[in-house]
Order: sequence, then C-alpha cells, then structure tokens
Amino acid sequence: IRPLQILHYILFATVFYTLLATCYIARYDSRDTISLFASRI
Repeated sequence: IRPLQILHYILFATVFYTLLATCYIARYDSRDTISLFASRI
C-alpha cells in the first residue's frame, strides 16, 4: 500500500466521522449543544 493511499483513507475516515458527529449533535437543540461542549472544556 502506498503512503498516498493511506493518507486518502485517513482523510476519508476523518470526513466520515465528522459528518456522523455533526448529524448526531444536530439532534439536540443548539443551546444544549453549547452546554455539552462547555461542560467538556
């Protein structure tokens, strides 16, 4: 496997999980989302 191919898979996985997390967070109200992030900081 070429390094460029590995980089492609990493990039794809990053985008995929980012979209997945965005859809999951979007289920909540925006204020609840802000509170969720604020509690983690």
